[in-house]
Amino acid sequence: MASSADTCGPDTVHLTFKEGPGRSPEELSQLLAEFQRMYELPSRVVIRDRGVQGFACAAVDKAAGLRLDWTRPGEEGQNPGYFCAQVQGTWFEQADGDCAADLLQLLEAYGPLRPTRLDFQQTIHTQRHLTPWWIRKFERGEFRVLGRKHYEPRGRKDSSGGYPLGATLYHGSRSSERFARQYDKHLQKEEGPPRRRDEIEIKGESCRNLWDELQAELIQAEQRGIPRGASLYAFSKRSIRAFLPIRDTSRWASTELPPNWSRM
Repeated sequence: MASSADTCGPDTVHLTFKEGPGRSPEELSQLLAEFQRMYELPSRVVIRDRGVQGFACAAVDKAAGLRLDWTRPGEEGQNPGYFCAQVQGTWFEQADGDCAADLLQLLEAYGPLRPTRLDFQQTIHTQRHLTPWWIRKFERGEFRVLGRKHYEPRGRKDSSGGYPLGATLYHGSRSSERFARQYDKHLQKEEGPPRRRDEIEIKGESCRNLWDELQAELIQAEQRGIPRGASLYAFSKRSIRAFLPIRDTSRWASTELPPNWSRM
């Protein structure tokens, strides 16, 4: 599937639950703690009296990469009777594909829920195709992303036009349902071999549809006897290709794109 330098899978998941019989933030917190112990994953929960987005309270587990925010019915705060679970990139970095599939199916079974954000990433070990190379391709008009009119490179340039401290290439608006970024992962913590990361950040109706497709994919993998970790890896690859559809437009780099360029 992947080497230690080449990975692909979920990177962030945000899910909102409504309290009900046998469904509360305390119970979900205990369930997640049991899951961490079962898989021997790190856990160190800190309870806070203020959550994000106006929630009254939060349980933050930085070691695990998990977070719960909630407002109980009758408490002061936004969204009384609702709680939000966040599975962050830190968690997915510590879990293999089968473990990740287990957690995603566990959260689905704990519903009903409303997915509000779903990110996928692929990290590729490369010496040549690092982010500055991609930026130059887009600046020359040699690459385009279907459905994206704009791209935005960010980073500190040197006198020769390079990015000695790394750069990030954004596709689309951060507030849109479909947003993507590319950056050099090894520069984030200044460790490991050169590798580029491509990420998609999906919200709104696109997120809800993608979550449903993911859950259906995992169920089908079980029925067919396919390892769910392998199925999750393949689904992540397909999702990135679908939401970050990069096309080679080098043949028209010095001219205007024809109306039907995306089909040529």
